[in-house]
Amino acid sequence: MQTKLPAPMDDLLTGPVPSLVIKQVRLVDAMLTKLEGARFKIVLPDGSEFTHNLEEAPPPKEAKRREGYPFTYPRGTLHAIYQPLIQNLKLGELVEIAPPEGIDVDHLRAAAAGWASKNWGTGCHTSEVSERTGNITFMRTG
Repeated sequence: MQTKLPAPMDDLLTGPVPSLVIKQVRLVDAMLTKLEGARFKIVLPDGSEFTHNLEEAPPPKEAKRREGYPFTYPRGTLHAIYQPLIQNLKLGELVEIAPPEGIDVDHLRAAAAGWASKNWGTGCHTSEVSERTGNITFMRTG
């Protein structure tokens, strides 16, 4: 079922367009232009079209891949070893971290030092690997 528009509106869509309607369309176009990236298309009943920003959309950006050293252990493995031992260290306290079988002592030491630098500040800790036992001695200094 089609609804017939009232006579004045019918004239608007089929006859010459009054200047008031043109001004309103320009105002709407100006408002929509202010919206950055707004894309729209208006199709009037007579088939005429008004478009804005409908040119070819840029291709989506590819996700950046992490460059550098690949992860050797599953995420959180090293953290679970050192964090319970060093998280509550007070100034001047010392703890010995024994790396479990299959964990590289240098990777564990670097991970613990990174955590300490982030949480306590650079230069607020010192660590060394014992040649005799292969354990990490970790001390909070500041």
